[in-house]
Amino acid sequence: MSARMEQFITVYKAARVDNQREYYLRTAREFQAAHRQLLLTSSIVFGISSAVALIAGLDVPGKLVWAILAAVLPAITTALAAYEGLYAFARVAKLYGDAARNLRLLEAPPLAGSPDDQVAIAGYVAQVEEIFRRERSQWGQLSIEDPTKQESS
Repeated sequence: MSARMEQFITVYKAARVDNQREYYLRTAREFQAAHRQLLLTSSIVFGISSAVALIAGLDVPGKLVWAILAAVLPAITTALAAYEGLYAFARVAKLYGDAARNLRLLEAPPLAGSPDDQVAIAGYVAQVEEIFRRERSQWGQLSIEDPTKQESS
């Protein structure tokens, strides 16, 4: 019976735990990259907006064009901030990163060939599935939380 339990642990860890952990890590990296890209884009547009506003205030040819750009670019920056708020890239990356970390910290039980092995395996599976359940339950909280509320972390 012990060989069968070892096989179960090996297959469960590879097919369920490690596979899902890799997905969480990959997705967290994607959301972190999207967050960085959005911050960089917002910063660039904000910087250009400042320069354009300065130029619009000077007595230069094409002042109307500069004034229009000075009015439009802050709106684009605001739209980018709203996009970040809508998708919450940083929060989602943290959610996936936390789930991946929790799976990494969870150890498969050592099997001693005793009747307690089945209980240990059941406990391990329950812990893994609880991590998955907590990750899934976060999605509902993300959708109902007030997006204007400041994060404490």
